[in-house]
Amino acid sequence: MTDRSIFIHPLAIASVCDQFTKVSSGGTKLSAESPTLGLLFGTNQANKLSIFDAEDVFYSIITENGNIEGIFIDNEIENKINLITAVYPSYRLLGWYTAGNEISSYHIKTNKSFIKYCDNPILLLLNPFQSNDIDTLPLSVYEMTSNQSALVECTFTLDSDISERIAIDAITKYVSQSNNNNSYLDSYVTSIHILEDNIDVIVTELEKYLT
Repeated sequence: MTDRSIFIHPLAIASVCDQFTKVSSGGTKLSAESPTLGLLFGTNQANKLSIFDAEDVFYSIITENGNIEGIFIDNEIENKINLITAVYPSYRLLGWYTAGNEISSYHIKTNKSFIKYCDNPILLLLNPFQSNDIDTLPLSVYEMTSNQSALVECTFTLDSDISERIAIDAITKYVSQSNNNNSYLDSYVTSIHILEDNIDVIVTELEKYLT
Protein backbone atom coordinates (compact mmCIF):
# COMPACT_ATOMS: atom_id res chain seq x y z
CA MET A 1 0.00 0.00 0.00
CA THR A 2 1.37 3.40 -0.98
CA ASP A 3 1.06 6.80 0.59
CA ARG A 4 -0.81 8.62 -2.16
CA SER A 5 -3.88 10.81 -2.46
CA ILE A 6 -6.68 9.50 -4.68
CA PHE A 7 -9.14 11.83 -6.41
CA ILE A 8 -12.23 10.74 -8.34
CA HIS A 9 -13.88 12.99 -10.92
CA PRO A 10 -17.62 13.09 -11.77
CA LEU A 11 -17.30 11.68 -15.29
CA ALA A 12 -15.70 8.50 -13.98
CA ILE A 13 -18.49 7.96 -11.45
CA ALA A 14 -21.19 8.68 -14.03
CA SER A 15 -19.62 6.26 -16.52
CA VAL A 16 -19.42 3.41 -13.99
CA CYS A 17 -23.04 3.92 -12.93
CA ASP A 18 -24.16 4.17 -16.55
CA GLN A 19 -22.58 0.88 -17.52
CA PHE A 20 -23.96 -0.91 -14.47
CA THR A 21 -27.44 0.37 -15.32
CA LYS A 22 -27.14 -0.78 -18.93
CA VAL A 23 -25.96 -4.27 -18.01
CA SER A 24 -28.35 -4.85 -15.10
CA SER A 25 -31.36 -3.61 -17.08
CA GLY A 26 -30.60 -5.85 -20.06
CA GLY A 27 -29.51 -2.98 -22.27
CA THR A 28 -26.43 -4.81 -23.58
CA LYS A 29 -25.72 -8.13 -25.28
CA LEU A 30 -24.81 -9.51 -21.86
CA SER A 31 -27.41 -11.06 -19.59
CA ALA A 32 -28.77 -8.84 -16.82
CA GLU A 33 -26.99 -11.05 -14.25
CA SER A 34 -23.58 -10.44 -15.81
CA PRO A 35 -20.92 -8.58 -13.83
CA THR A 36 -20.01 -5.01 -14.73
CA LEU A 37 -16.36 -4.44 -15.62
CA GLY A 38 -14.32 -1.61 -17.03
CA LEU A 39 -11.08 0.36 -16.97
CA LEU A 40 -10.03 3.46 -15.03
CA PHE A 41 -8.00 6.19 -16.70
CA GLY A 42 -6.42 9.37 -15.41
CA THR A 43 -3.14 10.81 -14.22
CA ASN A 44 -0.64 9.59 -11.67
CA GLN A 45 1.79 12.33 -10.72
CA ALA A 46 4.03 12.08 -7.66
CA ASN A 47 1.68 11.06 -4.84
CA LYS A 48 -1.52 12.28 -6.50
CA LEU A 49 -3.66 9.84 -8.46
CA SER A 50 -6.64 11.36 -10.29
CA ILE A 51 -9.33 9.18 -11.88
CA PHE A 52 -10.81 11.25 -14.70
CA ASP A 53 -12.56 8.61 -16.78
CA ALA A 54 -13.99 5.11 -16.66
CA GLU A 55 -14.28 3.15 -19.90
CA ASP A 56 -16.18 -0.03 -20.62
CA VAL A 57 -14.32 -2.74 -22.51
CA PHE A 58 -15.25 -6.08 -24.03
CA TYR A 59 -14.74 -8.98 -21.60
CA SER A 60 -15.64 -12.64 -21.41
CA ILE A 61 -17.99 -14.31 -18.92
CA ILE A 62 -17.26 -17.57 -17.13
CA THR A 63 -18.92 -19.52 -14.32
CA GLU A 64 -16.53 -20.40 -11.50
CA ASN A 65 -17.79 -22.45 -8.54
CA GLY A 66 -21.33 -21.36 -9.31
CA ASN A 67 -20.37 -17.68 -9.53
CA ILE A 68 -20.59 -15.64 -12.73
CA GLU A 69 -17.29 -13.83 -13.25
CA GLY A 70 -16.03 -11.37 -15.82
CA ILE A 71 -12.59 -11.95 -17.30
CA PHE A 72 -10.64 -9.16 -18.96
CA ILE A 73 -9.11 -9.84 -22.38
CA ASP A 74 -5.54 -8.57 -22.81
CA ASN A 75 -5.98 -7.53 -26.43
CA GLU A 76 -9.10 -5.52 -25.60
CA ILE A 77 -7.31 -3.74 -22.75
CA GLU A 78 -4.37 -2.87 -24.98
CA ASN A 79 -6.65 -1.53 -27.71
CA LYS A 80 -8.50 0.65 -25.21
CA ILE A 81 -5.24 1.97 -23.76
CA ASN A 82 -4.02 2.92 -27.23
CA LEU A 83 -7.31 4.63 -28.04
CA ILE A 84 -7.53 6.66 -24.83
CA THR A 85 -3.88 7.72 -24.73
CA ALA A 86 -4.06 8.80 -28.38
CA VAL A 87 -6.82 11.25 -27.46
CA TYR A 88 -5.51 12.13 -23.99
CA PRO A 89 -1.70 11.73 -24.00
CA SER A 90 -1.39 12.50 -20.29
CA TYR A 91 -3.80 9.73 -19.27
CA ARG A 92 -2.63 6.37 -18.02
CA LEU A 93 -4.41 3.16 -17.13
CA LEU A 94 -4.84 3.29 -13.35
CA GLY A 95 -6.83 0.14 -12.65
CA TRP A 96 -10.32 -1.25 -13.08
CA TYR A 97 -13.85 -1.08 -11.74
CA THR A 98 -16.67 -3.47 -11.03
CA ALA A 99 -19.88 -3.67 -9.02
CA GLY A 100 -20.50 -5.63 -5.83
CA ASN A 101 -20.84 -5.37 -2.09
CA GLU A 102 -17.72 -7.17 -0.87
CA ILE A 103 -14.18 -8.10 -1.83
CA SER A 104 -13.40 -11.71 -2.76
CA SER A 105 -10.49 -13.75 -4.07
CA TYR A 106 -11.75 -12.94 -7.58
CA HIS A 107 -11.01 -9.24 -7.05
CA ILE A 108 -7.53 -9.96 -5.72
CA LYS A 109 -6.73 -12.24 -8.66
CA THR A 110 -8.06 -9.75 -11.21
CA ASN A 111 -6.22 -6.84 -9.62
CA LYS A 112 -2.94 -8.76 -9.79
CA SER A 113 -3.47 -9.28 -13.53
CA PHE A 114 -3.30 -5.50 -14.02
CA ILE A 115 0.25 -5.21 -12.68
CA LYS A 116 1.52 -5.83 -16.22
CA TYR A 117 -0.17 -2.59 -17.29
CA CYS A 118 0.37 -0.27 -14.33
CA ASP A 119 2.20 -0.20 -11.02
CA ASN A 120 -0.05 -0.73 -8.03
CA PRO A 121 -3.40 -0.84 -9.90
CA ILE A 122 -6.49 0.25 -8.01
CA LEU A 123 -10.00 -1.15 -7.88
CA LEU A 124 -13.09 1.06 -7.80
CA LEU A 125 -16.04 -0.88 -6.39
CA LEU A 126 -19.60 0.35 -6.95
CA ASN A 127 -22.05 -1.04 -4.40
CA PRO A 128 -25.52 -0.93 -6.00
CA PHE A 129 -26.97 -2.74 -2.98
CA GLN A 130 -26.17 -0.02 -0.47
CA SER A 131 -29.17 1.16 1.51
CA ASN A 132 -30.56 4.58 0.64
CA ASP A 133 -30.50 5.34 4.35
CA ILE A 134 -26.70 5.49 4.27
CA ASP A 135 -25.62 9.05 3.52
CA THR A 136 -22.41 8.23 1.63
CA LEU A 137 -21.52 7.45 -1.95
CA PRO A 138 -21.79 3.72 -2.75
CA LEU A 139 -18.16 3.69 -3.85
CA SER A 140 -15.01 2.18 -2.40
CA VAL A 141 -11.42 2.28 -3.62
CA TYR A 142 -8.93 -0.52 -2.98
CA GLU A 143 -5.27 -1.16 -3.62
CA MET A 144 -2.98 -4.13 -3.00
CA THR A 145 -0.93 -4.64 0.12
CA SER A 146 2.84 -4.61 -0.31
CA ASN A 147 2.97 -8.42 -0.53
CA GLN A 148 0.02 -8.45 -2.98
CA SER A 149 -1.92 -10.88 -0.83
CA ALA A 150 -4.94 -8.70 -0.11
CA LEU A 151 -6.85 -5.59 -1.12
CA VAL A 152 -7.19 -2.80 1.42
CA GLU A 153 -9.63 0.09 1.30
CA CYS A 154 -8.26 3.57 0.66
CA THR A 155 -9.68 6.98 1.34
CA PHE A 156 -10.52 9.14 -1.65
CA THR A 157 -11.65 12.67 -2.41
CA LEU A 158 -14.19 13.87 -4.95
CA ASP A 159 -12.69 16.43 -7.27
CA SER A 160 -13.74 18.43 -10.32
CA ASP A 161 -12.36 21.15 -12.55
CA ILE A 162 -14.25 24.21 -13.77
CA SER A 163 -15.58 22.55 -16.94
CA GLU A 164 -16.95 19.61 -14.93
CA ARG A 165 -18.64 21.93 -12.45
CA ILE A 166 -20.29 23.86 -15.29
CA ALA A 167 -21.54 20.60 -16.84
CA ILE A 168 -22.87 19.31 -13.52
CA ASP A 169 -24.62 22.61 -12.87
CA ALA A 170 -26.24 22.52 -16.32
CA ILE A 171 -27.42 18.94 -15.85
CA THR A 172 -28.82 19.75 -12.41
CA LYS A 173 -30.78 22.70 -13.80
CA TYR A 174 -32.07 20.60 -16.68
CA VAL A 175 -33.25 17.76 -14.43
CA SER A 176 -34.86 20.20 -12.00
CA GLN A 177 -36.77 22.06 -14.68
CA SER A 178 -37.70 19.00 -16.74
CA ASN A 179 -39.37 17.51 -13.69
CA ASN A 180 -41.83 20.42 -13.76
CA ASN A 181 -42.23 21.05 -17.47
CA ASN A 182 -40.52 20.67 -20.80
CA SER A 183 -39.77 24.35 -21.38
CA TYR A 184 -36.05 23.87 -20.79
CA LEU A 185 -35.89 21.10 -23.38
CA ASP A 186 -38.12 23.05 -25.76
CA SER A 187 -35.71 25.98 -25.67
CA TYR A 188 -32.89 23.69 -26.79
CA VAL A 189 -35.03 22.24 -29.58
CA THR A 190 -35.92 25.74 -30.77
CA SER A 191 -32.27 26.76 -30.72
CA ILE A 192 -31.31 23.72 -32.78
CA HIS A 193 -34.00 24.50 -35.37
CA ILE A 194 -32.77 28.10 -35.63
CA LEU A 195 -29.20 26.85 -36.04
CA GLU A 196 -30.30 24.45 -38.78
CA ASP A 197 -32.06 27.30 -40.64
CA ASN A 198 -28.95 29.47 -40.42
CA ILE A 199 -26.77 26.63 -41.70
CA ASP A 200 -29.14 26.15 -44.66
CA VAL A 201 -28.80 29.83 -45.53
CA ILE A 202 -25.00 29.63 -45.37
CA VAL A 203 -24.93 26.49 -47.53
CA THR A 204 -27.22 28.13 -50.11
CA GLU A 205 -25.04 31.23 -50.32
CA LEU A 206 -21.87 29.15 -50.62
CA GLU A 207 -23.40 27.11 -53.44
CA LYS A 208 -24.29 30.33 -55.28
CA TYR A 209 -20.74 31.60 -54.82
CA LEU A 210 -19.15 28.37 -56.04
CA THR A 211 -21.32 28.23 -59.15
